[in-house]
Amino acid sequence: MPLPKSRCPKPTINLLDLGFEDAKGLTYFASKRQHKNKKFMGIEWTKQKGLMTRRHNLKLVWGDALNKLRRLPSESVKIITADFLFTEFKVGGFDPSVLGWRSTFFEKEFQNQRIEVAKQIKRILVPNGRFVITEYNDNLRPTQEILNASGFSYTIKPLSETKFSRTTFLGKISNYLEKNPELKDKVKPMRIIAIKLKS
Repeated sequence: MPLPKSRCPKPTINLLDLGFEDAKGLTYFASKRQHKNKKFMGIEWTKQKGLMTRRHNLKLVWGDALNKLRRLPSESVKIITADFLFTEFKVGGFDPSVLGWRSTFFEKEFQNQRIEVAKQIKRILVPNGRFVITEYNDNLRPTQEILNASGFSYTIKPLSETKFSRTTFLGKISNYLEKNPELKDKVKPMRIIAIKLKS
C-alpha cells in the first residue's frame, strides 16, 4: 500500500548549479548514461534562447537565486556548485555597484544578502552535502566571511587549469590571464569545497 502523499520521501536533487550560463556542464553530466537515474537542476538569472528547460532528469529555472532557493525543501540537495556566486552576486538580480553605490549601509546590506544565500544553501543540503564554489583569489576573504557566518567547514585550493574549459566564463578568464599575466595572483580562480557537517 503506498504511503500517503504527505509522508512520501522528498525527491533528492543530486546536483544543483547556481548560474549555469549556457547549461553546457549540466547537460553533459545529465546526459551521461550512469547518471540517467539522478536529478539535476540549474538556476540562472538571465534566460537564454534555445535552451531546453526540461528533460527526464534535468530542470532549468530562471530568476532570483535567493527566491528560488527558499522554495526548495530542506535537506533535498546533495551537491551545489556555483562559479563566482559571491563576486557576481546581485540583490534581486541587480548589482547596484554598477551605479557606484558604495555606502557603508549598502555594503553591509549587500553582504547580509550574500550570507542569506549561503544559509539557504546550507539548509537545502543534505548532511555532509557539498557546496563547491569557484571564486577569484582576490575575493577569498569576503567569501570566507560568508561561509563562516553560515556555519560551513571548508577547504581552499587553486582551480586546476584543466577545468578552465568547463564553462564559457572560465575559458574567458583563462584567455584574460594569458594576456595579463601580472594579474594572475588577483584573478586566479580558486576552488572552495564547503561541507555541511552533521549536527
